[in-house]
Amino acid sequence: MPEARIHPRSQRRGLRLQCNEGEDPYVLAQARLAARAALCAFAMACCAFLCLQCGSDETASPTEITVVLGIGARCASHLSRIQLVVTAGGSVEYEQDFAIADEGALPLAAKVSVKPNGAGHVLTATFELEPLHHGDEMVRMPLTFSFADGTSGRIVLSLPCVCIGVYCPDGENCAELPAGSGVAACVAPSTCGNASCEAGESCATCPADCACSCGDGTCSGDESCKTCPLDCGSCCGNGACDKDIGESCKTCAGDCGMCPLCGNAICEPGEDCTSCAGDCPCSCGDGACNGTESCQNCTVDCGTCCGNSVCEGGETCQACSVDCGQCVVCGNGVCEAGESCGTCPQDCSCVCGDGTCNMAESCNNCPIDCSSCCGNGACEPGENCLNCSADCGSCCGDGACNNGETCASCPQDCSCCGDGACGAGENCQNCPSDCSPTCGDGNCQCGETCQGCPADCGGACCSVSCGDGSCGSSCGEDACNCASDCAGPCCGNGSCDPNYENCGTCPSDCGSVCGDGACNCGEGCSSCPGDCGACGGCPNGSCEAGEDSCTCPADCPDDPNSCSYCECGGTGGNCQCDANCPEYGSCCADACGACGVCGPTCGNGICGGGEDCNSCPGDCGGCGAVCGNGVCEAGEDSCNCGADCPNDPSSCSYCECGASGGTCYCDAACVGFGDCCADACNNCGAC
Repeated sequence: MPEARIHPRSQRRGLRLQCNEGEDPYVLAQARLAARAALCAFAMACCAFLCLQCGSDETASPTEITVVLGIGARCASHLSRIQLVVTAGGSVEYEQDFAIADEGALPLAAKVSVKPNGAGHVLTATFELEPLHHGDEMVRMPLTFSFADGTSGRIVLSLPCVCIGVYCPDGENCAELPAGSGVAACVAPSTCGNASCEAGESCATCPADCACSCGDGTCSGDESCKTCPLDCGSCCGNGACDKDIGESCKTCAGDCGMCPLCGNAICEPGEDCTSCAGDCPCSCGDGACNGTESCQNCTVDCGTCCGNSVCEGGETCQACSVDCGQCVVCGNGVCEAGESCGTCPQDCSCVCGDGTCNMAESCNNCPIDCSSCCGNGACEPGENCLNCSADCGSCCGDGACNNGETCASCPQDCSCCGDGACGAGENCQNCPSDCSPTCGDGNCQCGETCQGCPADCGGACCSVSCGDGSCGSSCGEDACNCASDCAGPCCGNGSCDPNYENCGTCPSDCGSVCGDGACNCGEGCSSCPGDCGACGGCPNGSCEAGEDSCTCPADCPDDPNSCSYCECGGTGGNCQCDANCPEYGSCCADACGACGVCGPTCGNGICGGGEDCNSCPGDCGGCGAVCGNGVCEAGEDSCNCGADCPNDPSSCSYCECGASGGTCYCDAACVGFGDCCADACNNCGAC
């Protein structure tokens, strides 16, 4: 039988009911309701008599949703505020601002209740962020979501980091597609309740449109560890001994406690002085706690051990929360320690960018949460020799002289021809200015003849002669020693053949031509002002002493893969030179030497580069609240941890909706009786 609420309401004007001795409070409560109904009927009759149109206090049920707001972990430290607004037909139905003190407040959940209007509602969350790089302005990024009357459950709006600064046309949202790709795209927002399971919706965020099925890899809808362990994981470890699914002290000691063990000096449930006299003295039950008796082996005489601040044999969070702490409660709207989107999707959302590598996320589809795939031994899409040499190998040796390679750093790819030394990869054919032929190496080449080097050019080569109309290349003939038989370049003969040579390919023969309008091949403002311009001016086509990419970029092109001194604190082009780049992994190779950007800095407001809640709580936030430690921490309240957060008896907490707040009420009836708590309307909809 429900309990009647007996309260100083017995002094209500027009309705004075009070239980007398022997009266049933339930019957009295029913009488009170009947009296109220009679008063309402009388009022309606009066209205009808006076020809007035009276409205009913019965209205259609409001649409109630939980909005989960989050942002990618890589940029979460820059989030300062989120503005949440629900509109319908241009009118504001709900509005709330959330100031974000630190990353530990994310993701946050807001319960939204709006009246049905038949036309649907538009939810807009505007994320306000501090600048990501020096010199940038404050950024405001909106995300929208439409939902119909009757929509229930959670709506998740999470801003990917790649979308910061990407402004989409009206009616579209920015999204990272595919998830974890680092590519921003503008897409039409989904509409929950339109009977179509659209991109961005799931059975967790919009069960009205998307069906849930056990085994689809997502713990959502009405699935739980009990109904679908395949998606939601085992229930063992949730703090509750679920005997209905076979948990016991043997299968899940963490939830059900250790099984009785005779000989451990503890008289546990199931043991007695007959089955285990060593643990359970047979004198137990005589009303006196003496001898070897204690609260552990004789609760009948010595009382329970619960309350001694030690969670010991047989005690659980359910049986003795004062010693073992509060149980984790799935469904209370708070994602507590021990819960995840796998074990409790009602409280914990799985969103790529929420800082946790969950469920079906991996380094491939969500590197923001699961870290890079670099180091797994496979050179995958997006990886290359520059950003992941561990998987893709060194860039040096790929046959292309690029990525800042030189003949000194990578002689395999870059030729040093012209430096006077015959280096690796050079020979008398590709660099005759540095390398001479070697008689006796078995190759008749580079001007060798059967007369001059019979060891290499003997035999049939001796019948080869210049002028016979055939180029005996295998016998040493080439364009240099026999131009009449062999066509092609002959660099070094003192004649510039315009068909094959120029000042770039053979400067010894061609040199530069001052006056041809091109400042090249060693020309400068001093040697050829007609082509390169006068010295001492920028631009003049010559990168002169005292000029560099910072002072004269027109003459001295910038290397986009390097940090110049004027780029410190900003971008080098294809990479970054600012203090944030170590956390994002986007630094230029010389950012440390050129700009002193050498690694993650604890205290800079960015959690990254190996930092975590233990090594740098200032940047990464604390490691989570602990109920029962005497401190009311972030994420705790009077509903989920009353031991640390005392209840305010004059206020309505979310777990008190429909009941009493203490000295006032949080239910629908309090409006008529006038004894609502001050925040009953905002927190419980009792308006």
